[in-house]
Amino acid sequence: MARKGTVRATKVASVERATAMPTSFLRPHASPWQVRAAYAVAVLGSLAIAAALLPFRTELSHTPVAFVFLAPVVASSWLGGAGPGVVAAIVSSASFNVGFLPPYGTFSFERTEYLVAFLAFLTMSVVISWLVGIARERAVAAEDREAEVRLLFDLSHVLVSERAEGLTVALARVAERLGFVMATVREVGDASQLAFPLRVGDARVGTLVFVGDRPPLSSAEERVLRTFADEVALVLQHERLEHDLRDAELYRRTDEMRQTLLATASHELKSPVAAITASVTDLLARDQLDPTAVRDVLEDVRTSTGRLEQLIVNLLDLSRIESGALVARDEIVDLDDLIGPAIDSVRERWPDVGISVELEDDAARVRGDALLIERVITNLLENAARAVRGSADRRVAVTGIRSGAAVTISVVDRGPGLQFGDQRVVFTPFYRLQEGSTPLGAGLGLTISKGFVTAMGGEIWATDTPGGGATFGFRLAAP
Repeated sequence: MARKGTVRATKVASVERATAMPTSFLRPHASPWQVRAAYAVAVLGSLAIAAALLPFRTELSHTPVAFVFLAPVVASSWLGGAGPGVVAAIVSSASFNVGFLPPYGTFSFERTEYLVAFLAFLTMSVVISWLVGIARERAVAAEDREAEVRLLFDLSHVLVSERAEGLTVALARVAERLGFVMATVREVGDASQLAFPLRVGDARVGTLVFVGDRPPLSSAEERVLRTFADEVALVLQHERLEHDLRDAELYRRTDEMRQTLLATASHELKSPVAAITASVTDLLARDQLDPTAVRDVLEDVRTSTGRLEQLIVNLLDLSRIESGALVARDEIVDLDDLIGPAIDSVRERWPDVGISVELEDDAARVRGDALLIERVITNLLENAARAVRGSADRRVAVTGIRSGAAVTISVVDRGPGLQFGDQRVVFTPFYRLQEGSTPLGAGLGLTISKGFVTAMGGEIWATDTPGGGATFGFRLAAP
């Protein structure tokens, strides 16, 4: 549990770090103050260098002076691009010519080599300013691309990390990250809102809409959001495919259940209906009605209708379990109040079956739904009674023990026991019926019992009884 909390805290911290980053991530290639600073460096820097070196011009060689004048060219080009760099090249060249190439104070050249030196310096300055400007533009572009990739990674991380809590939560995080009030997926976006179509191939799956008052998106932000919208479209399409798959699986299971129910109903209804029809027909065929015969017929009719009622109840319970509509109450239940009526019900159908009860003092109470627990006990007892009715030992034992915070109730019989592999499939709907067993209700009672116990948060199982027979047990929480 602590590990899970640590993972969750780490995920929240990473999301908070992502949302704490600046909203505007793309800086302009040269802001106005940078351009002004670049031109200032181009002009004032060159003049400052000339003023600083002017007292030493007779002592300095032309080459180191020229290299010093390249400093404002490089600096202004890096700050503002090629434009300020060219200005710096011109000012530096003029300062170098006037102040450091004889005759001083003029633009004329005393010797040809001075002209060559001036032209070389001017050319070098222009080329350097151009190259530095290009390098700067590429560096800024690379930083912008890196910022785009980082932002897209952050948004994708939020989308994936918050996916477990739902797409709505993930989009809310993304909207906060970008400075919007909210983000949502709609069928069609409003023209007054920022919207991006969600497409998977040629299919449109919706529109990603951002709501909030913030500065217009830059071109880089818009590129990132379009790519992010493609990711959202894939996530949305994946969720819809998962939903369709679940619906298809539910439909398949429902169809199988429907076919099985139809087969079961047609099979199980034949016996009681035929018995009722035969009894009533025989009674009507008599000229004189004997009260004893009438009573026997009515007893047969009552037995057959009881079997029909049990089948209908089982089918309805199975339908509730399969559809997920079953809701169990959580209350403290006294088992002594439930086991007695269950035993009476079973003895009425199988009077020759001996049922004994042995509950430990601390195992007489459990947490669960009283009605469901009684049905489970009744079903397990009927299953055990059905198993021992043809056996020499027709005893069935109900035991209850407490272990820790749970109570285990077991129904033990000495019947033929379980076949190999029955433990894994005995709770499958209609299992015994599919194996050719003919008694009414077989294959439904155990399935319903498993559904009831599971709804109460417990577990149920089947094992072999030592010495022969089968033991069905279930475990519920103790109060």
